[in-house]
Amino acid sequence: MSTSRACPRAGCAPHRRHVQIVFQDPYRSLNPRRTVGASIIEGPINFGLPRPTRMNRARRLMALVGLAPDALDRYPHQFSGGQRQRIAIARALAMEPQLLIADEPVSALDVSVQAQVLKLLDDVRRRFDLAVLFITHDLRVAAQICDRIAVMQRGVVVEQGSTAEVFAAPEARYTRALFEAAPGAMPSSARGGRRVRRASTARRQLLHGNAMLEEATAGSRQRVDAAHESGRIRHATTRWAWPSWSPKSR
Repeated sequence: MSTSRACPRAGCAPHRRHVQIVFQDPYRSLNPRRTVGASIIEGPINFGLPRPTRMNRARRLMALVGLAPDALDRYPHQFSGGQRQRIAIARALAMEPQLLIADEPVSALDVSVQAQVLKLLDDVRRRFDLAVLFITHDLRVAAQICDRIAVMQRGVVVEQGSTAEVFAAPEARYTRALFEAAPGAMPSSARGGRRVRRASTARRQLLHGNAMLEEATAGSRQRVDAAHESGRIRHATTRWAWPSWSPKSR
């Protein structure tokens, strides 16, 4: 069945404001020809929100995501990657959604900024009582933000459960392969009681590696963000990102 037939345009319209998305790449998800303020209020404009109300909401959301409200008149290239992703989150929240879909929202960011954006997502989830569908290939990220995890292989859910259960004793072969593909994990020859220890060890290694890289890159990112705030540079050209990995990459 086609998407248009399953959900006609007129029938979907009332539901769009209740489901919003934060895309993977903050360098492409914002229109470079529009101010960030215009991007944030675009959705409320489409749903007829009065101008004073939508501008007040935009200023409030900029403050909520940790950016200056008077920056609404600036353009995306004047912000760093982490700041752009914060703006993308503010744009999604402007519609006051019930479900927020976060599609690899930190994979294009360096590790120190990843931690900041993840904390922000967790804060807004609690503040607005949001349901969040977080899509990621990074087990470290899943461990930090998710209450429940569903592991998909070729479009099929092969395992699901609470984060603690999946990390402590993964049942599906594909889930175990993901843990084994993590750098420093125990070899696949481990069996029996060592499986639980292997999963727990992998989780600790993932989180420990994340913390080490956060510390190593925090200074550099702070200098870049400070330069942005002072106007000394127009945009950052340096990015750090974890490489994608899968069982096939070993």
